[in-house]
Amino acid sequence: MDFVRKAGNIYADDLNLWMSLASYKLPSPKVKSEAFLPGGGIMELDVPLGSIEPLVFQFNTKGMPPTLHGKFGMSLSERRLWTVYELLQDELTGVKRERIITMRGVYGEADPDEMKGRGMQGYAYHIKSITEYEDV
Repeated sequence: MDFVRKAGNIYADDLNLWMSLASYKLPSPKVKSEAFLPGGGIMELDVPLGSIEPLVFQFNTKGMPPTLHGKFGMSLSERRLWTVYELLQDELTGVKRERIITMRGVYGEADPDEMKGRGMQGYAYHIKSITEYEDV
């Protein structure tokens, strides 16, 4: 079965970003490693250190949702539960499945899009300091 991501939505506590969500990028877990060059060798290798690099969840909105934007300065160290719901569909059989990704992190950055005249600009948000991450 080849499942394709068809749709997605983000929830955070009382926030539902369905109407303003433009795009999102899930965290990509990477193993921390250290470069090692054996003595007399000509090939360097990465040795895993047994830990994961910090995770960052990024998403973009259309416009500036006040319910989300207003939460930035209010709780700088409060970790909030962020939930992403995705619809997966098998392209061959048409079978649909739901995927749920949950993470607990800090609302760390809000980066406004460049202003370009009269079009709709939004914000790029970054959720950092993720302590819990589960992909079901």
